[in-house]
Amino acid sequence: MRLLAGAGLLLTLATAGAAEELKVAIGIDNEPHGIMAVALADRETAAGSGTGPLKEELAREICQRLHVRCQVEAEHIGHILPAIAERRFDLGFGMFLRTPERAGHFQFSEPVWQASSRLLATQDGNAAWESRLGEPVTLASLRDARLVAVAGSAQYAALNALARTQNLRVEGSETLADVIAAIAAGDADFALVPVFSAYTLLRSMDGPPLVFAGAPLTADNLGGSARIALPRDAEPLRRKVNSALAAMRKDGTWQRIMRRHLPIGLY
Repeated sequence: MRLLAGAGLLLTLATAGAAEELKVAIGIDNEPHGIMAVALADRETAAGSGTGPLKEELAREICQRLHVRCQVEAEHIGHILPAIAERRFDLGFGMFLRTPERAGHFQFSEPVWQASSRLLATQDGNAAWESRLGEPVTLASLRDARLVAVAGSAQYAALNALARTQNLRVEGSETLADVIAAIAAGDADFALVPVFSAYTLLRSMDGPPLVFAGAPLTADNLGGSARIALPRDAEPLRRKVNSALAAMRKDGTWQRIMRRHLPIGLY
């Protein structure tokens, strides 16, 4: 686990008299090829490091509005919730969906943005399938296709649920970067990916033009309201975070941060 650079180990965001310190996790995908495993403070490199820079900027702004000092660390998204359960972090910016199962173990902020999943393909591959189907591609319309998703993800589970009835060949890859590479290499016809993370990662990758296909999907845990995670007993902190988010939206700060990282329509 790497500490974010920039202002040393601590983001000195406190007022002079504030004594409270929060430990904040910024979710990244530490994939083996290093595309997303970069120091988030290196802005030129971090432009393609998934959603890390956006989450870091949101965390900085919230800490400033809470008048606290925040120790911020980059952490694999899959490790954040277990670490919060162990009280190693106070805030988890993995941007999680609040499911009934999770709600019994964690607190969650008000929604930060709306997450969804979509099919991804090469431009030529998608055009070929549209010609074959005689209509725009959707997940429901695909038959006899090769699909890939991150193994163990909600997208992977959704594809496997359809595999038998639609005769789909579903493959699982270790990371989102591997999923995108499989599409670019022609090893699969389509991928099912989280839109937000895929978009930010695609900006850093070379290869054939890739396009999203079909409408955004949110059912079956494929999307919904993405939130900041907190420990179960952190209700006072949750209220403060929600107040900070509301103030950011009211004065336009949230909109400015989002637009710096994403085109309008992805959030």
